[in-house]
Amino acid sequence: MSRAAVRNALYDYLTAGCTGAPGTVPGVARVYRAQPWFIGGSSWSLSVEGGSGAVAFIHFPDKNEQRVADPAESVSTQVVGWKQVDYQVAVVVLYQYLIPSATQAQQLTGDEWVDPLDATLDGLESWIRADPTAGTGPQGVVFEMAQSPGDLALPQDLPRIVNGKVLSWQALHFTATEMIEA
Repeated sequence: MSRAAVRNALYDYLTAGCTGAPGTVPGVARVYRAQPWFIGGSSWSLSVEGGSGAVAFIHFPDKNEQRVADPAESVSTQVVGWKQVDYQVAVVVLYQYLIPSATQAQQLTGDEWVDPLDATLDGLESWIRADPTAGTGPQGVVFEMAQSPGDLALPQDLPRIVNGKVLSWQALHFTATEMIEA
């Protein structure tokens, strides 16, 4: 297997949850396999979800591996061992909320922007928890994900208000494990 196989499996799984069945992960209009060099305005779907929208991409900030079963050389030279390859995954969520104009009839409190963001992050966490193999099955590319102690960590910076929008960028961190013969 390879880094590309793990990335593509996670991409397929996240895309199915974010842009597939309605209501699974609300608010994410597009998932990218890696940080895109350009995100077109239509990718945000800011007219959907009450003036908010998000895109997400996959980033591997770290990878390590360890031997879990040694080759049985005394039995046969064709018997191989197993290595556990752990990818530290960050699903980066880029969220925007359009601040309503001052002429809007409904009175707002100013913190409404957080409701769609909370729904998106809760939906992503639930989707990741729903299948530890990321849709690849017991013998698939992803042996397990988000099963290590402390997984599904979500550090969040303070949001920023820029050009009539609330911007909130964060990354949902977890481990995805691949088992390879080596």
